[in-house]
Amino acid sequence: FVGFTYSRDYMLLGSSGRENSVSHNTDTVDTREHNGELESLLERERMEVEALEEKQRVLLQQLETVSRREAEMREETTRLEKSLTMARHDLKESQRRIENEIEVRRKTEGQLTELKRKLEEEQNKRAREMNNNQQVNDKINFMEKQLTELKRKLEEEQNKRAR
Repeated sequence: FVGFTYSRDYMLLGSSGRENSVSHNTDTVDTREHNGELESLLERERMEVEALEEKQRVLLQQLETVSRREAEMREETTRLEKSLTMARHDLKESQRRIENEIEVRRKTEGQLTELKRKLEEEQNKRAREMNNNQQVNDKINFMEKQLTELKRKLEEEQNKRAR
């Protein structure tokens, strides 16, 4: 781009000498004012840059803090997930053991019930046998008494005949 910049310096060709000196003085004052404005603008820009750099520094610190906290939370989440997995595994294992114990207990109770039934049958059988034995013993005793009585009578009879 070829351009043309307008400046008051180019007005020298069309002005007289007196106007030039007044114009030159005016240009100098305008330039000084313009330089002052530019310097204050530059100072404001520097202050804005410093403020933005400070904000950037603070934001970077906050980002670093948040990133560190996020990493810690991810580690904690991983640790808790592992712990949860272990707890679930332990729970399943405990449930399996409990189910086995319940099954063993059920079988044992069934065996106990069967043994109680057999014991009762055996006790009833023995009671009947004892009752039968008692009856047999009573009958034997009765018959022995009869036999003794008959022997005594026979002896008496023989003694009577022998006399």
